[in-house]
Parts: sequence; C-alpha cells; structure tokens
Amino acid sequence: MPAWEYYPIIPLLHDPIFGAYTELFAGLSPDVKPEHSGRFVIPWGRFGSTRPDIDSQLSSKQGGEPTKATKFFEYCDSQTSAYA
Repeated sequence: MPAWEYYPIIPLLHDPIFGAYTELFAGLSPDVKPEHSGRFVIPWGRFGSTRPDIDSQLSSKQGGEPTKATKFFEYCDSQTSAYA
C-alpha cells in the first residue's frame, strides 16, 4: 500500500488489543449480568442496540403475520432438527 493511501486511514486503525476488549468485557465483566441476556456488546466493551428497522424484524409477528426472520428461523430449525 503506498503511503498516500495509508495516511488517510491511520485514524481508523487501532491496536489489536482493542479488538479483545469487547470479548473480555462480554465474558468477564461484573457489569454483565443475566438480565443483560440478548443485548448487543459493541466494540470496546459497551452495550449497544440495533437499528429500529432491524428490531422490528426481530419480533416474531408483524401485523399478525410472521416476519421473514421468523420464517427463516423456522425453516432452518426444520432442516436441522434431525441433527440436534
């Protein structure tokens, strides 16, 4: 990579240890309790949330009909049930 391409992205690069902070926080932090089950842990050991449009698809029903995510989960579950 030539230097002229590298220097603009330097502010975006971080040491590898920062990548481990998320996993260490999620696995070992006393701040993570059973009531936090299902929450997202975002980079550098913080709780985050998903976008509202993704949250709406994660609910099991939308307007009385199953969402695409629910249909996909049920399909995968039916296809792999013989192996579980």
